[in-house]
Amino acid sequence: MTTTPLEPRVLEGAHVRLEPLSLDHVERLCEIGLDEELWRWTLTNVRTPREMSAYVETALREWSQGTVFPFATVERATGLVVGSTRYGNIDLAHGRVEIGWTWVARAWQRTAINTEAKYLMLRHAFEVLGCGRVELKTDALNQRSRQAILRLGAREEGTLRQHMRTASGRMRDTVYFSILAGEWPEVKSRLEQRLARGDTGRRESPRLRTELRPGDLGHLTHLHGILYAREYGWKPTFEAYVAAGLAEFVEHHDPARERIWFAELDGETVGAIAIARERGLPRDGIAQGGTVPGGTEPGGTEGGEGAAEHVAQLRWFLVHPNARGQGLGRRLLDEALAFCRGAGYRRVILWTVSELKAAAHLYREAGFERVEARTHMAWGKAVTEERYELGL
Repeated sequence: MTTTPLEPRVLEGAHVRLEPLSLDHVERLCEIGLDEELWRWTLTNVRTPREMSAYVETALREWSQGTVFPFATVERATGLVVGSTRYGNIDLAHGRVEIGWTWVARAWQRTAINTEAKYLMLRHAFEVLGCGRVELKTDALNQRSRQAILRLGAREEGTLRQHMRTASGRMRDTVYFSILAGEWPEVKSRLEQRLARGDTGRRESPRLRTELRPGDLGHLTHLHGILYAREYGWKPTFEAYVAAGLAEFVEHHDPARERIWFAELDGETVGAIAIARERGLPRDGIAQGGTVPGGTEPGGTEGGEGAAEHVAQLRWFLVHPNARGQGLGRRLLDEALAFCRGAGYRRVILWTVSELKAAAHLYREAGFERVEARTHMAWGKAVTEERYELGL
């Protein structure tokens, strides 16, 4: 097996660019990749920014040892990183390499991204690296992955029983597939035909609606609870708080001055935002508001200020991992602020927490200024909540 690392190289097609993975990609990978479903069949769980950093650092260390070559997967049309993949088990002395460790954020699945990425890697392996064999493998229980590998044109070779221990402790059976150099011309032709037909094209953008339907509030509460527990370790008391805030919003809803938006993609709710009249909760009460991804704004307000007729509060701002990186957060925020202007509000306030860097970036871009910060215990953790304001 070679111990000389492969030289940095960019592989580029019509839909995707594969660029050498680096620590510079970690922040973006965290935005799209802390989705439990993406790691369901892998040997390593990546649920937190720290685990994502460790994941990338491991890949870079193994690259320096000559055993892997990791890529960041970039959508060419937008320049956005949408996943990662790599060559592994590199053994150029024997003319073989493995393609794997592949994940694509759910918003970019069932598009041309993964098909073309595999095409580019196969072409480079056979036509540049001179491989005689490319291997792929997957968990025997992962039927979706097995079918996708077969659609590439790979042949199933067999199953290694009790082969690897997953992050959950389960001993998995691993199914191996391969494509040989002699088979590559036919596989290449079929993949090029698939890409030319465009039958793996981009899905439509999320659709926004303001109609409140049965089940919406419960589902939005569920999303907040799941995402904040998974990504920040918040306790179920936070989910209870979200439920109470939504119940109050509906009970006292003023259609002319308050509105809630839901974003849907493929029939699933993947985002939300709301504008409510600022009601002046007590200072020691946590006033729910807006953040990305999981949409809350902990914080309190002074009693007199909350009763101001021309002050709106931004609340329940959420973007699910499935839909991050497509501009949905900015789209929701723009809709909410346009409504505030039309409703005659003069100022918009929100509270967020310091951990949510992507949210703060959106707020600042929209013209919000941070006017207050304080640290206290909430939902099982010490949080630093930050108040932002925007004059209209």
